[in-house]
Amino acid sequence: MVLHCASFPASSGQRRDRNGMDYTGLRALLVVHGFITMAAGIVLTVAPGLIPSVVGIRLEPSADVVAYLLAGAEFGFAVLSFGGSRLTDSRALRLIVWSCIAFHGSSGVLGSGLIKSTIPRLRPDRQRPSSFEPACRSALRYA
Repeated sequence: MVLHCASFPASSGQRRDRNGMDYTGLRALLVVHGFITMAAGIVLTVAPGLIPSVVGIRLEPSADVVAYLLAGAEFGFAVLSFGGSRLTDSRALRLIVWSCIAFHGSSGVLGSGLIKSTIPRLRPDRQRPSSFEPACRSALRYA
């Protein structure tokens, strides 16, 4: 399929891929995602224990390197998101979106396992170690 410059109006100001698709919504989402991940990276760098403390996890100063590694990943995803917001190749955009989903999804699943194992130790009088449901309710109540 050969596309000519006359195929797309020059005055539209929109970027389209070779199939004529406009990814305005996805571009906006990637920019928002970039700012959020950049903010998370900054917070993890400046105050490494702040984000873990939101869910009741106390991060020892000797474990700050873990927060710094996560901050590096957050900065990398911010750059990926900002860069992806300027692309028109649908395969490249799909790869970026799936990478973000895999990163945040796996972080959420692994993080929920950490929360599940940590909350009963933090509040043994209120938790039953074999049940995750009371831990979730308690975490939400104290958050």
